[in-house]
Amino acid sequence: MVMNSQMTGEFLGSFMLAFAVEMIITPNCIYFGEGSDTASNPLLNGEADYLGTVGIAAALTCVTYCFWKVSGSHLNPAISLASAMCQRMSYVDAGMYMAAQMMGSLFGAMSALGVFGHACNLEPSPAFANKVPQVLATEMFLTAMLVLVFLCVSSKVESVKDNEYYGLAMGFTFLSVAYGGGWISGAVCNPALALAMDLSSAGVGFGWCFPYAFAAFVGAGVAAVLFPKIHADEFEARVVAAKADRCWAEGVGSFFLVFAMGLNWVNPSTQTTGLAIGAALIGLVKALAPVSGGHFNPAVSVAVFFGDRKRWSQQGQLLLNYVVCQGAGGAAGALAYSWIAGQSLPDSKKFTVGPPDYQIPGIGDEFKFGWLQYSAVEGIFTMVLCFVTLCVLTTEQLDSESSFTEMHGLAIGMAQTAGFYAGQ
Repeated sequence: MVMNSQMTGEFLGSFMLAFAVEMIITPNCIYFGEGSDTASNPLLNGEADYLGTVGIAAALTCVTYCFWKVSGSHLNPAISLASAMCQRMSYVDAGMYMAAQMMGSLFGAMSALGVFGHACNLEPSPAFANKVPQVLATEMFLTAMLVLVFLCVSSKVESVKDNEYYGLAMGFTFLSVAYGGGWISGAVCNPALALAMDLSSAGVGFGWCFPYAFAAFVGAGVAAVLFPKIHADEFEARVVAAKADRCWAEGVGSFFLVFAMGLNWVNPSTQTTGLAIGAALIGLVKALAPVSGGHFNPAVSVAVFFGDRKRWSQQGQLLLNYVVCQGAGGAAGALAYSWIAGQSLPDSKKFTVGPPDYQIPGIGDEFKFGWLQYSAVEGIFTMVLCFVTLCVLTTEQLDSESSFTEMHGLAIGMAQTAGFYAGQ
């Protein structure tokens, strides 16, 4: 049965999060809308100070740490629903959590409205105003990613319980989610927050909170279905993750990584792409590395295979399974993001493989990047990513669920970010 302290924790955490969200985005709405009540969420137009998204992710991180030991820091009805579906709590308790989250979020949004006298309207971006399926698919997939990371880092299995990286995993995952989907739907991914934002801006327009909430709950259901396939050890006694669990982890992780990378790659703001891609990798590695090692990349799997020949020489079939699952998951993620965003992009933002079609100012009109330079940069930074992975994921313990410690995901994600900004 839910205790008063848990309800209070969910209420206060949701209040703090919603208040931080509105306090960060509303000034941009006022500025870019010249103080008009009809100002739209600036994240939708690529106009806002994108460091504000870092502020929201930071707020989620610290609030998660604050109330983790009290209520589990759900702060999101989608997470509470998924927790009930995974038999971590009863549906009655989940309903009580949702009520506290909605009340807290509403108080937070209304408090920010009282400060500014204005609120950002909840709506898709103008480019997607007539593309409701794509908007809802964005909310659904990104919510599923966020909820799955929560379920994994909050698992009670021996390899994960009592970890200290849960707040960082949630914060970095949200950072990638917000940058990737913010320019499409706003990337709310939280039914309580959607309701609060819609009610606080009811004078401008009202109604999008309902389809947004529906998409988020569907995403929660997707995460709840995937979680037992990845962490079957939470539902049955097991010492080491089975091959099926590992393959599911690699396939699902590759899907969400490529999906998030794709949406961030085509984001109209190019300044945040590397940070967002690294953040996605950090969150997914922290969530799934205790099961599979968190490779999500055939190059990494091959490096691990040859870097630990003594242990892996008898597991060539596992390497093949990893590569197939990563390829299938990555291809599905690419199809998903291209269906959502591909038709709305100018040719300059569509993803292509090969040397970039631009010149460096000041070097000379005759200089252009060729395949040699392109291949060298890709090869060197792939080597860096693989080397960092081998260094932080001790190869002698890759078959043990205890091989993943607190900061491994941070090192791997930062290697990805460094490679992106150096080679973009």
